[in-house]
Amino acid sequence: MARPRLNKTDKLGKTLPAARCSEAEYVNIRERADEAGLSLSAYIRQAALFDGEIVVQQSPPKINADIIYELNKVGHNFNQITRIANTFGFIPSELQQVCDKLDAVLDRILDLTSGPS
Repeated sequence: MARPRLNKTDKLGKTLPAARCSEAEYVNIRERADEAGLSLSAYIRQAALFDGEIVVQQSPPKINADIIYELNKVGHNFNQITRIANTFGFIPSELQQVCDKLDAVLDRILDLTSGPS
């Protein structure tokens, strides 16, 4: 599914004049932007538009690359099993148990990555 288009008023097409600052000021602003989880441009826009009040973006916890790799392998195997089941009309009895377990694992991962609700 494609990403929805932005409204004309939401597009970031205009540029502001470059702002001059000292090296120390730049490092300070850059560190604050990083702490807020924002790009330098987004941080400066928020500071200017919201009287210096910065909304910190909480990033979801990172998932271990090994877990993603293993889940990907499970997905491939699951796809092969369902393709064979649909082709030959034979559905193993264990398939429903595997579906339930996989669904529970995916729900748990979504809970961990979506953060507090």
